[in-house]
Amino acid sequence: MPFAESELASYDDFANAFAGTDYALADLRYYHARISAWRQKGHPPRRRDWHATAIQFFLNDAHDNRLKLAPGVSAYQPGAASTDAGTLFARTGYRSKYDS
Repeated sequence: MPFAESELASYDDFANAFAGTDYALADLRYYHARISAWRQKGHPPRRRDWHATAIQFFLNDAHDNRLKLAPGVSAYQPGAASTDAGTLFARTGYRSKYDS
């Protein structure tokens, strides 16, 4: 079925499908619009599982380091200042068994 006829066609349903997951940190309005406008060879793609297709959009962008985050969500910066700057984890982004 085309995305426009799926259970995720409305933005509210799309956002609710990812509420409470790590995917909620992504800019869901952007990804909803991107999937809505997506075309394959000039025709709207047909999928059985648009939820899985949306997750693939997120994963592909995350893999290519271009995931668009929601407004107000900042990207993780290893070595950036932390509230506990005295720990090695705060400086390097690496957590050992001794940091627990």
